[in-house]
Amino acid sequence: MFGPPRIGTQDDKAHPPIHPVKNAHQDDFEDEKEWKIYEIIARHFLATLSKNATADATEVIVSVAGE
Repeated sequence: MFGPPRIGTQDDKAHPPIHPVKNAHQDDFEDEKEWKIYEIIARHFLATLSKNATADATEVIVSVAGE
């Protein structure tokens, strides 16, 4: 499910990667904006560790009384 962080092609060496340093809950933040920023950072970090998404499609054709 998870693997090593992906190796990106763009690194300007300005600062180390931004990542969450601890698990947090929405109640841990006084401001809604702080929670949203934390959530974006955490989701992005987990996405860099996750395998690529795959999609499946199923097509169903139904015929009832000629319709």
